[in-house]
Amino acid sequence: MRRARGIGLAEVLISLFLASLLLVMVTQHYAEIALKTRHFHALVNEKTELLQVVTFLRERIRNAGFLPCVSLNRLSMPPVKAVEVSGDTLILRSMSPNYQEAAFSRGERLSNAHFADKPVIIADCLKAEVQTASARSPLTADCTRFCHIGELLEERFYVKRDSSGSKALMYAASHPEVLTNAITDFKARIIPVNGLKQVEVVLTLLSGQTLTVNTRVRA
Repeated sequence: MRRARGIGLAEVLISLFLASLLLVMVTQHYAEIALKTRHFHALVNEKTELLQVVTFLRERIRNAGFLPCVSLNRLSMPPVKAVEVSGDTLILRSMSPNYQEAAFSRGERLSNAHFADKPVIIADCLKAEVQTASARSPLTADCTRFCHIGELLEERFYVKRDSSGSKALMYAASHPEVLTNAITDFKARIIPVNGLKQVEVVLTLLSGQTLTVNTRVRA
């Protein structure tokens, strides 16, 4: 009668070693997949954020010079520049969309508290003026027929270090705010194209790559 042979200590140790080795390999593989997944999601989030910022930037550039009747760029003597580049800062000006229609004579005072002590644009289809609205100071514009009056909206895009010390693309209207940390440098210039204005913006990304964005300003 043949005696059954048990499992030896050496075989047990070899089995444990192989199981441990397999576990390490599986763990490393999982860690690599998790790292690649996190990197992929971070890359997707960065690209999505960048796309949103570029879309917003182009939208604001296209809106520069907005007046309800005619663009600032079409006036023979505009009171302010619709688009301006000062150093590394892009400045855009327009009338706020929260404008009102009004008729008044020179010397009247503005009774609407909404515009109190704020720069406003007063415009019809031929001309426009900018002044600081105040209930205490008389209006210098003369608009016996209906004109549009609205707050002068000034928007700025520029790069500055944020509270953590990292470079960030900033947007400032009523107050400055961080748009994204994915952009570390911002250059802009105005290019005349067929009698119109085009703004060329060169964005430097964290990777060192550059992205050029060209946008036509409203006619």
